[in-house]
This record gives sequence, structure tokens and C-alpha cells, in this order.
Amino acid sequence: MSAALTRMSKESQIRIGTSYSFADLRNSPAIVVGAFNNRWTLQMTSNLHFAFAEENGKQMIREQGPLGSTWSPKIGPHGEVIEDFAVVPRLLNSKTGKFVVATAGIMADGTQAARGVCLERGLPRRGPTNR
Repeated sequence: MSAALTRMSKESQIRIGTSYSFADLRNSPAIVVGAFNNRWTLQMTSNLHFAFAEENGKQMIREQGPLGSTWSPKIGPHGEVIEDFAVVPRLLNSKTGKFVVATAGIMADGTQAARGVCLERGLPRRGPTNR
């Protein structure tokens, strides 16, 4: 992701794990990576139509609303990930006033796929649009 930003002549800083704060998010646009291992992703996407959720130790993406669907990873007999799911929201964070892109899967495979979507289609150059 950092290399993609460099190619676009955009400065970037990499922060890993708990090494970035709310103040960091408030000071510049952000790309947050991962879901259940990233408190900022969980917090900033919790009110979206498709949000990450955990019930009885099972992680999933849940569609908000009374008729909402859920998506959970499928794991093979040897513990291998057969199918994973991700979201790539692009939003203006009302708490920070900055744009945020999350590349987040339920598991690592989904996060890698989300990253691939951003790299293939290009990172957003402007804010969200209503479609």
C-alpha cells in the first residue's frame, strides 16, 4: 500500500498495531488494514451497512438491519481457509473529519484480497460518492 501511495506522489507513514492513536487519525487521511486485529477498523466501521461482528467466538461480516445476512469464513478439514470475506469502505470519518479507507477481511486471506482490490482499482483520490 505504501508503494502504491509513493507511485501516486503521496507521502505516507506506516504505523503498526497499537502504535497509532486517534490523534494520528485526526491529523491525516488513513488507510487502516485488518479488521479484528485493528481496533480502529472495528470502531470506524461499526455503524456501516456491512460491519464486522463476533458472536460466540465466531467472526463474521453482518449486514445491518432486520433482514441482514451474515458472511463467515469457510475453513477446510486441515484448518486451511477455503473462503473468506472482506469489505473495503471508503468514508469520511465524522469523528476525525478525515477520509479513511479500510482494507479489511475477516481473516488474513480476506484482508489480502481487500488490499488487492485497492491496488487493482487504485486508491480513492476523492471522497465517497452516493450511488
